[in-house]
Amino acid sequence: MMSVQASHQKEAQSRVVTVGSFVVDFSIRVPRLPQLGESLVGNEFYLGPGGKGTNVAVTVARQQQRASIIARVGDDQFADNAFDLYRKEHVDATHVQRTAGMPTAIAFACIEPSGDNAIAVYLGANEALSPDDVSQAELVFQQASVVITQFETPDETILRALLLGRSYGAQCILNPAPAHFLSRAHLPLIDILTPNKGEARVLVGIEPDDETVGLAELGRRLVEEGVPNVIITLGAEGCLLVASDADALHVPAYRVEVANTVGAGDAFNGGLAVGLSLGLSLPDAIERATVTAALSCRAMGSIAGLPTRTEVEEHLTRFSKSL
Repeated sequence: MMSVQASHQKEAQSRVVTVGSFVVDFSIRVPRLPQLGESLVGNEFYLGPGGKGTNVAVTVARQQQRASIIARVGDDQFADNAFDLYRKEHVDATHVQRTAGMPTAIAFACIEPSGDNAIAVYLGANEALSPDDVSQAELVFQQASVVITQFETPDETILRALLLGRSYGAQCILNPAPAHFLSRAHLPLIDILTPNKGEARVLVGIEPDDETVGLAELGRRLVEEGVPNVIITLGAEGCLLVASDADALHVPAYRVEVANTVGAGDAFNGGLAVGLSLGLSLPDAIERATVTAALSCRAMGSIAGLPTRTEVEEHLTRFSKSL
């Protein structure tokens, strides 16, 4: 049970805690995705920081909420890029550690003119993030209003993060990406699950391209497993909220000129975490997440397009009027 002192501290210092990850993004814009064995010449290249956890943490910090990240990087030049980014973006990186003998994670993305993409990730030092690393950051969890994690870190580490978040009364979000089987031990600890369509299918045990099961049914199956709120992100079609206590709610996408969709799902999760940390209802937090994700698509790379709080609130007013 949370002590009175911890409760008062939580009220005074509420923050969003992200568990994992940092990844260096290599992105190439190509006329179309290459076929097996084919080489294509691209016309634009981006090299910069990313990773699901980092994208979420920077999203939160740019919207003027307190952001902390717990992660591991390698013992290489890319690790310096991580710490430079966290300093610049005012993300608390007290619990980001260098890992001797391991490289920092990298990702390669091919991006079509539409902004759609295909990505391959090497997790590197992210795989060394341990439950003990999370436990050593317990004070940060005491101050958390929202804890968010994803599948770029080991399952046992995710479980420890959810347990700590739940023990201190934080709302716990799991973004189950990259998709793989979800241990049922995690389910009672998750307040909000945020898969995309393919990830939702994998979580219920079907192929990621199997369209025989409707989206609302996918969400309902996950709710029946014990997750009270499932938000299935749908890219240009918006998202679908399936909750244990209400009818399914579709929220359309906010329309912008798209340059790149890499990291848009992370921006959605960061915007959602911001909304919840501000005390918004879940539907209102989803609207904020939707606008945040759309605005993040304006530039190459997963960090460059992330919007400020002022930008989000300006566009949120337009979005709300259009609904």
